[in-house]
Amino acid sequence: MSVKIAMHMITYGGVCGATVKSLVDEINHGLQDISLSFVQTPGDPLLYRHRSQVLDYLYRETDADVFVNIDRDIVWRRGDVCALAKKAVELQALVGGLYCKRVKGNGWSARLKSRELDVCIPSETCLPAEYLGAGFLAIPRSAVERIIAEKEASKLVLYHGTSRLYWGFYHPLEAPHPEIPNAVEDLGDDWSFCARARLAGIESYVYARPVLEHIGEHYYTITDGIPAKSLA
Repeated sequence: MSVKIAMHMITYGGVCGATVKSLVDEINHGLQDISLSFVQTPGDPLLYRHRSQVLDYLYRETDADVFVNIDRDIVWRRGDVCALAKKAVELQALVGGLYCKRVKGNGWSARLKSRELDVCIPSETCLPAEYLGAGFLAIPRSAVERIIAEKEASKLVLYHGTSRLYWGFYHPLEAPHPEIPNAVEDLGDDWSFCARARLAGIESYVYARPVLEHIGEHYYTITDGIPAKSLA
């Protein structure tokens, strides 16, 4: 299956070399399967605003079938981007890779519906998720269209000091806390995007094929995410 992928990657000096190596490997692997667009944008101190504007731009200005967001500090294996993008197109859903947070024992980027991580990585398994991290995330064009069409899911935002409007896809939301009565959970920008997608009837899945490392004090792997209480 050939797909057109528009990829957004935020990079900065210290980790740029590792992420760019993964990107070069991906391009060399997938030249027959993908049409890759690279868009360079000025940084914004508010990440949710930056992510929103980039996705808005890619949706309006490219003909990509799928949009892939990769954070500056994620390293992946050759072919993982192509596989992730094709899975998102196949399922017509948000599809993300699973990676460890940059604190040992502090869990993973996604919240699974089952709450238990019982999967072999790498594999072709797809696990239903409530929320996905934006660090390695594929979004089919149809999902963006459905979010825009669902009035409760997103809204146009005026960028301060300008006349420019964009869709606030990643603007933070709150949700009822899953365990504490009368408390809310701050979802952050990536989980807020997943919440908007769910309002538009779009499912989210963790795809177990990508093998990801998260660059921090060292290269955190998936096993570093085992919750601290499980390590005692």
